[in-house]
Amino acid sequence: GQFYQVAVDARGPFYKVCGGLQDNGSWCGPARSRNSVGILNDDWFLIGGGDGFHVVIHPEKPYLALGESQGGNIYRVDLRTGRSQVISPYPALFSGSAAGDHPYRFDWNAPIVSSPHDPDTVYFGGNVLWKSTDFGLTWQAISPDLTTKDPEKLKPAGGLIRPENTTAEYHCVILSIAESPVQAGVLWVGTDDGQVHVSQDGGQTWTNVTKNIRGLPPDGFISHVEASRTGAGVAYVTADRHMLDDLRPYVYKTTDFGKTWTNITGNLPAQAYVHVLREDPKNPDVLYVGTELGIFASLTGGGEWVPLRMKNLPTVAVHDILVHPTENDLIIGTHGRSIWILDDVGFLQQLNTQVLAADMHLFDLRDAWRYQPWRYKWDFLGDKPFRGSNGSYGALITYYLKSAPDEKTPVKVQILDTQGKVIREIDGTKQAGINRVTWDLRHTGPRLRRPEQAETLGFFGPPPGPQVLPGDYTVRLVVGDRSVAKPLRVRLEPDLDVPWDALRAQWETAMRVQDMVSSINDVLRTLDSLEQQAKALQQTLRSQLPKTPEAVSKTLEDLLRRVDEIRKPLVRDPELTYYQAAPQLLEKLGYLLGIVEQANAAPTRHQMEYLQQLETPYKSAMDAAHRFLKEEVPAVNRTLQQNGVPTLLVSDPGSVR
Repeated sequence: GQFYQVAVDARGPFYKVCGGLQDNGSWCGPARSRNSVGILNDDWFLIGGGDGFHVVIHPEKPYLALGESQGGNIYRVDLRTGRSQVISPYPALFSGSAAGDHPYRFDWNAPIVSSPHDPDTVYFGGNVLWKSTDFGLTWQAISPDLTTKDPEKLKPAGGLIRPENTTAEYHCVILSIAESPVQAGVLWVGTDDGQVHVSQDGGQTWTNVTKNIRGLPPDGFISHVEASRTGAGVAYVTADRHMLDDLRPYVYKTTDFGKTWTNITGNLPAQAYVHVLREDPKNPDVLYVGTELGIFASLTGGGEWVPLRMKNLPTVAVHDILVHPTENDLIIGTHGRSIWILDDVGFLQQLNTQVLAADMHLFDLRDAWRYQPWRYKWDFLGDKPFRGSNGSYGALITYYLKSAPDEKTPVKVQILDTQGKVIREIDGTKQAGINRVTWDLRHTGPRLRRPEQAETLGFFGPPPGPQVLPGDYTVRLVVGDRSVAKPLRVRLEPDLDVPWDALRAQWETAMRVQDMVSSINDVLRTLDSLEQQAKALQQTLRSQLPKTPEAVSKTLEDLLRRVDEIRKPLVRDPELTYYQAAPQLLEKLGYLLGIVEQANAAPTRHQMEYLQQLETPYKSAMDAAHRFLKEEVPAVNRTLQQNGVPTLLVSDPGSVR
């Protein structure tokens, strides 16, 4: 997966990622899918052929995109219908001719850039800068030739034996374009022959500021220009000279429209030549650079660089970097390992000396999305389908620990509702530095019959708790006796048009059924304990007394028989499989809980009727269990005590809920 550039739309958690692949067209696909098995090849679709490069998605009409292939072949495509139209401002056939044969020429990877001020305005780079105000349908040249126009570099390529003019050899072209987010009409351009130009009046006049970049050797690729959000005259430039056998990185910053420049290359590795630089959209002190040796970040505006070494990201050339405008994900296009996403880089944006000096810190939390996974559509795909992984479902909770706590000091992440009640507690990781856990937007699951065995009601692990309702929550990080808290909002996916009353009915029903499941398990746990104690007492008496008193023997046998009788309507015999014995209350309620929770919808009328049918036998069985525990078991203990035999311990599981 050799991506040159990447682009995104702004549509919530299921935003689209597009990009151009070396020799394999331009493609779009989801950053996250509803498919529980991951993001499949089938989720991706081709929007244009040839070598693929830049893609621009309309900021307000995400179904419209611009793409390109080599030689300035730019096209506009409607992603709803697949309708595609070539819209190049110079629709000539370049192949076979020299760069100097044409008034306009384009890089193999010609830049297309959207204006931050007008959704319909885009810029396209050749040897001149082109501007469109109708999203590519018509173009106007707004600059002279901004390259050196060196005639020696515009001759036919190849040699006497075999000329080769594919347009990959075209030189003296624009490589990078940026418009200031602060002031419309402040335009920056970088070329492949080392030129940097700026216009402060929308392209009417241009200033070549190349000579002001002290220490930058000539003739390198100006691989990227980045206009800052901090001021109209602030910009960054990166240069790549590896084709001249100079592998060093070059990174510069100006604050005065290019009159003076500061070298901020700093401690980047000596052979990490730079492809791209991005300023973080929320914290301008945070910069990212994509180099031939991976991605690096600076938290100090370029004063010092550190590698972003994610555990599963190999060292690979990073050709493009984006921070998603709403989800705050860091998206990188690599040349050799496809596209990678680091979910929510809020922790990088918020890191500072105060955070690093604190013993513990909980970072601000982005909104979490509740959505409906598609369960069965992609199941049973055969052996080893090619797929990418989805990001974790739920709320990402990121925190900093100055040092790792000792083994005896627990780290807990608690979720609280608006009344301050803890509805979920998660074991946190405890390494020194940055830690992250995920809350799956569910309450604590039902109490289990045998918690130490995490007994399940089915095949898929311990039963989860009900989904929480959309709304406001609090996340509390607890380390030993210290804690810190931050607010969290849970939102419903925009595509889910579910009335609030329906979600509320689902939640109330699920909580009610879960309470019933928990109460049954409480009783079963008590019955199991009584059974174990009684059998152990029988064995002890047989081994220590010549003859067990008849009253004691009969009392214990009657107790074990009554335990079986009380337990029988509550749970299926564990010695029998699900097809050998009918389900009892625990299995029936567990199944009902699962199907009520399956969809983001109110329970059906039939589900509510079934719950009502279960209420009567549930109350009867639980009343019998509590009478047994409160009346019969104390009588058993009196008999044992009268005969000098140790009594049984019993914990009251509480009243019927």
